Amino acid sequence: ADVAVGGWPDLARYSVGYVTGNKILERQLQGVAQQTSVRDNAALFAMLAADRVDVVLINRWVGYLAARQAGLAVRVHEPALLRVPMFIYLHRRHSSLAPRLATTLGEVRRDGTWQRLYDQIIRPLEPAR
Repeated sequence: ADVAVGGWPDLARYSVGYVTGNKILERQLQGVAQQTSVRDNAALFAMLAADRVDVVLINRWVGYLAARQAGLAVRVHEPALLRVPMFIYLHRRHSSLAPRLATTLGEVRRDGTWQRLYDQIIRPLEPAR
């Protein structure tokens, strides 16, 4: 509860955990002396539960799910330290599917399916405020 982070440099005061292989986080954490990378989300939240790290860095919704599975109440930093645009990539042998995929994703947004699925699957992961 006493963790105060205004930006990346503030993390240097804490022990920080993240899942191995996240190159974006590895670059941002240069200069953070106490950092631990682990193999998966379950191990990350086990480290948090055992007080082996003060802070974990993870995607918000993945973190909510992992915290719930670990039986932990967590506090999320607002605003996010980092927002990264995400894209769908297709192997070139599937390039003919790209226009249909784009059209379908647009339809799912317009017809309310996206919001319904978000409300049904993602929103319940948020901790009560």
